[in-house]
Amino acid sequence: MRRYEEAIDQFQKVLKTVPNHGVAADVLAIAYHQKGMYKEALEQKKVFYESLGLMDGVEALTRGYEKGGYREAMASAAQMWEELSRVIYVLPYYIADSYAYAGNKEKTMDWMDKGVEVGDPNMPYIGVMPHYVDLLNDEPRYQELLRKMNLPEGK
Repeated sequence: MRRYEEAIDQFQKVLKTVPNHGVAADVLAIAYHQKGMYKEALEQKKVFYESLGLMDGVEALTRGYEKGGYREAMASAAQMWEELSRVIYVLPYYIADSYAYAGNKEKTMDWMDKGVEVGDPNMPYIGVMPHYVDLLNDEPRYQELLRKMNLPEGK
């Protein structure tokens, strides 16, 4: 619905009550990202990674940001997820998500395809999450993937 101010207000309230609530931090990061509040989005991604006990993710975000700003931080996080996926199973959605924040359409699509292939339960969200829709809506490959999953084409 793109009511980001309301989302920010609500999830800030959740985080005041439960400071390390990973899902709240992750959704708040999306709202901040969509509003172009990248520094705030980055901080919430760090809270999300901390909630998972994934300090390598926090470090990847920090290093990436120092190297080249927000998009580089997200690309660094995606690379961290890819490296981790060589050792343990990582949902492809997590990797696609980081590449979407980084603005990398091709790698986002590659990992979405992998998510569908392995049955990642998060894949139905790709048709409604604004950071995917905004990045990929004009991509034929994205539209084809939505059709393949019997999801409405993005708007």
